[in-house]
Amino acid sequence: MDKFIKAILIAVLFLFFAKNDAFSSENFFETSVSAFYRADEEGFLEASYEIEIKNLTTEKYAQSYFLKLVGIKPENLKAFESDNELSVETRNESDGFGVNVYFDQNAVGKGNGHKFKISFVDRSVIRKTGSVWEIALPRLLTETAVNNNIKTEIVIPKSFGELAYVSPDPDEQIHGDESYYFYFSGENLTSESINLAFGEFQVFSFSITYHLDNPLNSGSDIELAIPPDTSFQKVIYESIDPVPLDIYSDEDGNWIAKYTLASRQRLDVKATGYVQLFSTPRKLRNESEDYLKNTTMPDLYWESNDEKIKLLADKLRYAYEIYKFVSREFEYNYDRVRPESKRKGALKAISEPSDSICTEFTDTFIAIARAAGIPAREINGYAYTENTQLQPLSLVADVLHSWPEYWDKNKQIWVPIDPTWEKTTNGVDYFNKLDLRHITFVIHGLDSEKPYPPGSYKLGPNPEKDVFIAFSNLPSERNPEIALYSDKIDLKSLTKAKYKIKVVNTGSSAAYNKEMKVYFDGEERDVFELEPIFPFSQEEYSISFSSGFFGSKMPKKITVSVDSTQINIDTNKNMAMLRGIVSIFLLLFIVGFGVFFKYRS
Repeated sequence: MDKFIKAILIAVLFLFFAKNDAFSSENFFETSVSAFYRADEEGFLEASYEIEIKNLTTEKYAQSYFLKLVGIKPENLKAFESDNELSVETRNESDGFGVNVYFDQNAVGKGNGHKFKISFVDRSVIRKTGSVWEIALPRLLTETAVNNNIKTEIVIPKSFGELAYVSPDPDEQIHGDESYYFYFSGENLTSESINLAFGEFQVFSFSITYHLDNPLNSGSDIELAIPPDTSFQKVIYESIDPVPLDIYSDEDGNWIAKYTLASRQRLDVKATGYVQLFSTPRKLRNESEDYLKNTTMPDLYWESNDEKIKLLADKLRYAYEIYKFVSREFEYNYDRVRPESKRKGALKAISEPSDSICTEFTDTFIAIARAAGIPAREINGYAYTENTQLQPLSLVADVLHSWPEYWDKNKQIWVPIDPTWEKTTNGVDYFNKLDLRHITFVIHGLDSEKPYPPGSYKLGPNPEKDVFIAFSNLPSERNPEIALYSDKIDLKSLTKAKYKIKVVNTGSSAAYNKEMKVYFDGEERDVFELEPIFPFSQEEYSISFSSGFFGSKMPKKITVSVDSTQINIDTNKNMAMLRGIVSIFLLLFIVGFGVFFKYRS
């Protein structure tokens, strides 16, 4: 999520000031806050805070209250104590909107204080992006005597759609007839931000051009990485022009399209389609222990064997602590966000934390995590943002985004996180739940540089923009389509036969968990678990069986099916038997003819 969701729905920072320094110490006051938010069907927010300040001593009392709202543009802001409207002073600040509330009367004495209410309307912080309503509630930094006496109630109309996710878990959530109700308190609001999204999934369309070049004097195979399926995204291809010779998956899960270029040939490949992003992961791959071990190894930009990084790993130990360290210690340098910006690597990034962009945040997390024995890897892709400091480059140049993933051994999935965006959004939590705006282009697990992402395939001195992303809807054609083809039966010997089956995916998305069933004359003979079949690709399977002497065991018809698709193969059993008999008689004739001439001589 972006700048508009630096905050939403609540005060991020409670700083208490008074003309007599009444709030200079946490020992002088106890403060509790009850926040109530209601979103209407147009995306407007009604907000109210009921705040109580109680004196803990006889020496100090409050004359005013300061509240900072980060990322919110309140309208019609008012404050009341009982039925009396209080004087309010507001001002825009660099990191938020400041509100000073002045009390009419002094509440002197231990146990005395003020109970008052602040209310406003906001029309900027709840956004519908594509198919998803998104809401984020940054954590409360309670540097004063709030003492975790914080309660929040959020009411969302059910017209926003199904709940995609809420993080962290609320104390209670109720699905009413017309609204969702969420209740949070205490530690939930001080340790991490609250994120909510409504809608089953998000959909983006894409158009990507790759400029391929073979500089050799002979033909050469060239491979490029195209957007793949992951646990959190499904890719639906409208077209790949020209169609690749093959598409396969590497060890990281990248989809690699293969082309053959003639000597000195240049070729533009254009891929168009849709990406469907999910809030709940799908189980697509089972990672091997060898692969997970390899994703804890050092690499060019992930110097996990360096002593300085090892010391940090020993201190931080866990993925969350590493994430918080990076997002807290690093500063984002917007001036470095340009296509030619040089990647530093983790070790140099740690020594220059104030001069970082997403690659430094990502590389540092990965290096420390790997040093701590946590499998980690880089995702390079596109992240939609309304941040005006980043948006122009993503619109006119192919400046992509990178973020890390770490392996959660309990959930057995790769978990995407984004410490960069926690920094650039002033504390929105992108560890416990990533948003529905991050599109994976390539995965770097075994190599910190390859495969190259879209936008890297440039030719000429004035490269054009090659990556275009936009919100969209799901296309009507979005499923795999399986076609089956077979070669004729090959009789390898008098007693053995072999045939080949080609399983071709002519659809727009990958086919997973498919079974190929083989029937001999209507009876099930074999079942094969198929490897994933990617769009515009095919898999070939060779099947051998015993035909019996003279073809006696050969079925008359072989049926092969995958889901509802099937083909029938006529084995020409009678011809095979006749061929066998003829072969035997021919053999006997030759043997007999040889014996005849031997004895005649």
